[in-house]
Amino acid sequence: MKIWLRVLLAAVGVAVLALVSSPGGDTESTDAGGVALSKRVVDCEDASAGQGSPEWRESSIPADVVGIGRRPLSRMTKESRSTFTAKMPVLVEGHHKAAISVVPSQVGRVELVYGADAGALAGGRGFDKVQFRPCEDRYRTVWPGGIRVTGRRAVRLRIHVENEDPFTISLGRPTTFKDPPNAKS
Repeated sequence: MKIWLRVLLAAVGVAVLALVSSPGGDTESTDAGGVALSKRVVDCEDASAGQGSPEWRESSIPADVVGIGRRPLSRMTKESRSTFTAKMPVLVEGHHKAAISVVPSQVGRVELVYGADAGALAGGRGFDKVQFRPCEDRYRTVWPGGIRVTGRRAVRLRIHVENEDPFTISLGRPTTFKDPPNAKS
């Protein structure tokens, strides 16, 4: 093999390794059941400039130090016939890392969109798991982002806060601006 081709292949390998292992990189992994999961890590650079309200718990789903607004699926936008999107900012209070993941039974149907793709929910890359690394110089860190859901079945997410047992929360069923209150499909 010619020397220039070897150097080129080595450079490409180093670049791919750096991308996968970087703090803001995307990775593929498997859960305990062997299901392939896509994962994104977002840090302080991906966060909003603000710190969120000190009263954030009053308008959030109870999820430890993680803040997700109540009823995030109640006013979704229709992306296609059966796919819906909604903004769903996430707040983490304190400095522990936290992660939100799609429960295994909903992988492929529910996607989390944070980081570089957060501004384009409809076309942004979705992930099965997002790890949030809070800013060291803030008491609360907020990340813009959202959720993409296919179908109208109820959505559940898994929350894991560093050094604590993970737990599951329910977001309810997706509805759009024009849906009647009991719409199902």
